[in-house]
Amino acid sequence: MGKKANKAINNTIILYIKMFCSTLIGFFTIRIILKALGEIDYGIFTLIGGVVATLGFLNSVLSNSTTRFLSHSLGKNDTEEVRNTFSAAVFLHIFLGILLVVIVELGGWILFKGLLNIPFERLHAAKWVLHLTVLSMYVDIISVPYDALITSHEDFFPLTVIDVAGSLLKLFFVFYLMQYESDRLILYSVLMFFATLTIRITKQIYSRTKYRKIMLRRERKIDKKLLKSMLNFSSWLLFGTLCSIGNNQISAILINMFFGVRLNASTGVALQVRNQINTFSVNLTRAIMPQLIKSEGSGNRKRMLELTGISTKFAIYFFAFFATPIIFEMPILMKLWLANVPEYTVIFCRLFLLALLVDKFTFHLGDAIRAVGDIKWYQITESLIILLNLPISFLLFKKGYPPQTIYVVPFILCVFVIVLRFYFAHHVAGLNIRNYLTSTVAKAVYPVFISACLLLLIKVNISEGILRLVVSFLLSSISFISMLIIFGLTSKEKQIITNYASQILKR
Repeated sequence: MGKKANKAINNTIILYIKMFCSTLIGFFTIRIILKALGEIDYGIFTLIGGVVATLGFLNSVLSNSTTRFLSHSLGKNDTEEVRNTFSAAVFLHIFLGILLVVIVELGGWILFKGLLNIPFERLHAAKWVLHLTVLSMYVDIISVPYDALITSHEDFFPLTVIDVAGSLLKLFFVFYLMQYESDRLILYSVLMFFATLTIRITKQIYSRTKYRKIMLRRERKIDKKLLKSMLNFSSWLLFGTLCSIGNNQISAILINMFFGVRLNASTGVALQVRNQINTFSVNLTRAIMPQLIKSEGSGNRKRMLELTGISTKFAIYFFAFFATPIIFEMPILMKLWLANVPEYTVIFCRLFLLALLVDKFTFHLGDAIRAVGDIKWYQITESLIILLNLPISFLLFKKGYPPQTIYVVPFILCVFVIVLRFYFAHHVAGLNIRNYLTSTVAKAVYPVFISACLLLLIKVNISEGILRLVVSFLLSSISFISMLIIFGLTSKEKQIITNYASQILKR
C-alpha cells in the first residue's frame, strides 16, 4: 500500500498547487468582473450564465460516472474492457450533450416568457448569455470521456498545467473586457465560451496522444450491454445531479422573483466563495477516488470502505481548516476583497459554507455506493429530500420570510439526508455504521469543534479589524493542526505521512 499511498499524496500535492494558483487567480478575476459588469449585469450573468458554474458540477459528476467504469475496468486489468468502456462513453456523452442542449434551450425560452425579473433593456444580452452557455455546456459534456481517461490513470499533472493555463487565459480576457466600451456582458460570455473551448480541445489532444492504444479500435461497434449499464448508472447519477442543479437554479429564480436581480449578484459571489473553498477538500478526494473504485473493481471491498473513511476525514479537515476562520471573519474579508459588498452576501456565504461543512461528514458515503454501482433508489430518495427545499421556501417567502430562508431550510432537511446515506451505505456497500462513527466522524469533530470555540472567544474579546483577522487565522491554524495530530489521525496515517516526508527530505 506504500506506493499507492505515495501516489495519492503526490497527486494531492499536484492538485493543491493547481488549487492555490486557480483560487488566487479566481478571486482576483471575480473582483474585476464585478467592477467591469456592475451589479445588474453580473446578477444577470449569475442568473442565466450561472448555469455555466453549475455545469462545472454537472461535468464533474458525468466525469465521475465515466471514471467509475474506466477505473473499475482498470482494477480488473482488462485492456479490452477499458477500450469498450471508453468507446461507449464517447457515444453516450454525445447523446447526452444533444439532449441537454434541447432541454436547456427550451427551458430558457420558457423563462424569458415572463418568469425572470430582468430589466427590459438587458433582455437581448441575457439571451446571448443563455445561447453561449448552452454551447459551453455541449463542449464540456462531449469532452468528459477524455478527462475521465486521464483521471482514471491518476495522471493529474497535465490536468493541472492545462487548468492553470486556462485560468490565466480567463484573467487575460477579463483585463481585455475592462478596455471594451460596448456591451461588456455579451463580450464576456463570448470570451468565456472561447476559453472553455480552448481548454477542452487541449485536454482532448493530450488524452488522444497519451492513450492512443486505448482509443485505437479496429471496429466501430459499441458493446450494447456495457452501454446499457453505463446509461443506467449515468441516468440515475444525472438525475440526482440535475435535481441538485435544479435546486440551486430555482433557488436563484425564487430569490429573483421575490427580491430582484441585485440579490442574484449576492448569490453569485457566495457561490464563488463556496466553490473555491470547496476545492480544498475536493482535490484530495479526486486523488483517492480512482484507487477507491479500482479496489472495488478488483473485489477488495474492505479497502474500498477504508478509503471511503479516509477520504471523508481528510475532506472535512481540508475544508474546515480554511472555512472555519473564514465563516467567523467573513465581514472584514468581504470588505477587503470587494470594494462594494452586495447586500446579503455575508450571510449567504456563511450559510453556504456551514451547509457544506455539515454535508462533508457523510457526503463520501455516496462514493462507496456509486463504487458498488447500485444507486437507483439512493439517488431518487436523496434527490426528493433535497428538492423539498423549493416548495417549503416558496411558501415561507409568500409569508414574508427574508431571503436567507432558502438557505436555512436545507439544514433541517440535512438530518434526513444523513440518515438516508447511512442506510444505503450499510445495505448496498456493507458499511459498519458504528465503526464509521467512531473511526471517522468522531475523530473529525475534535479539530473543528476546538477551532470554532477558540474563534468564538477571539470574536467576543477582540474588535473586528485586521488585528483580529490575523489572530483568528493564526491561532485557529495552530489549534486545528494540534488537535488533528492528537485526535484526528490514526497511527497508520501518521506513519504514511512520516514515511512520505522522509522520502521527500532524502530527495
